[in-house]
Amino acid sequence: MCEKIIKNKNLKRHLSYYIAFGVITFIIPTLVNADEVDEPENLYVATEAEFNSDFLIGDAKKIDINRFTHGNPILPGEYNVDVYINGSWFGKHRMVFKATEDNKNAYTCFTARQLLEYGIKAEIIKEKTESTNTECQKLNEWVADSFYELDTSKLRFDVSIPQIAMQKNARGYIDPSVWDRGINAAFASYNASAYKTFNKSNNNEERTNAFLSLNTGANIASWQLRHNGQWTWEDEAEDKESKSTYNSVSTYAQRAFPEYRGVLTLGDSFTNGEIFDSFGYRGAEFSSDDRMLPNTMTGYAPRIRGNAKTNAKVEIRQQGQLIYQTTVAPGSFEINDLYPTGFGGELEISILEASGEIQKYSIPYASVAQMLRPGMSRYSVMTGQFRDRDIEVDPFIFQGQYQRGINNYITAYGGLQGSDNYKALTLGSAFAT
Repeated sequence: MCEKIIKNKNLKRHLSYYIAFGVITFIIPTLVNADEVDEPENLYVATEAEFNSDFLIGDAKKIDINRFTHGNPILPGEYNVDVYINGSWFGKHRMVFKATEDNKNAYTCFTARQLLEYGIKAEIIKEKTESTNTECQKLNEWVADSFYELDTSKLRFDVSIPQIAMQKNARGYIDPSVWDRGINAAFASYNASAYKTFNKSNNNEERTNAFLSLNTGANIASWQLRHNGQWTWEDEAEDKESKSTYNSVSTYAQRAFPEYRGVLTLGDSFTNGEIFDSFGYRGAEFSSDDRMLPNTMTGYAPRIRGNAKTNAKVEIRQQGQLIYQTTVAPGSFEINDLYPTGFGGELEISILEASGEIQKYSIPYASVAQMLRPGMSRYSVMTGQFRDRDIEVDPFIFQGQYQRGINNYITAYGGLQGSDNYKALTLGSAFAT
């Protein structure tokens, strides 16, 4: 009985020690944390790194190691780097870095033209250019909270720009104000053939024929001059007569107007035949040109709409293959820059919410003739003389055409033709079931 009492006393004594040490262990860090909060001067402050040049030998002692005080230094000079805008590869460009007075990392400045190419909103750039006379400024002076990083080992130049400052454009979009008209140049291409025939049933009559198709052009200033023609030559040996003819198929001058996504054509050319039959004319035409669109906007693809409950990732698949992926903020979203993926099928859309919830739905579509993306349009206006070698008359004629994508299923179009004693009107739609 006495042994049990002694054991119980020892057990209570040990438990008291454990509890006491536990309380002390708990209280001490609490007091330390409280002291750190109450005395801000005790907070850790990062100091600059220092290097001892005595560890260097030979010519290495000539290196200015003070530059490494602020991290890996960027030396002044010209770098050919891969530029990434918010993680997306933009292309390979040459960046010039200039030295600073305090001998810190070299820096590069940015022009308004560069930032327009990067996709920054034009109104932000315009506001900054009006308030300062400096053409080249640091990135954070153009856009607040923006910065860049250069990895000299990989020659990678990462530019980070807040999303609110970025223009919401289709992938691959470049502002027309920074387009380059190209250089002055000329070209000529041809396709020629010749053959000779012998007719034994007619005293070995011989006949020689030759054909030449010519395609020439020149780019001068902002104009493009084009000429297409065909030359034929025929020689009959017995009659000793030869016939040579040259027919001009088209001769015209063109100039692009990117702000209207249109091209002006002057001279002898042909209409596009989107709504009415194509015919030759001598006059002027102003029409839209889909070559000015980004690659993601050419051809037909449906518009995707949905609603995200949280910050979510959107995935679009076709026949199980992932063809598009992006992140969206909470609320309604719209995706209208899908690459054309064939003439029809079914798109499977998955919305992966931050909470783990997944929304799924599908959109069937078919790309029938004359279908346009929702909101996209084509137009053309032509006036001039009708031109056809098989018809003797050449009346004055006017033609206008317009097409517009209404939604994923309907594209409306209309056209008007007018001439002497002739009128034509066409209205219709392309409908995908």
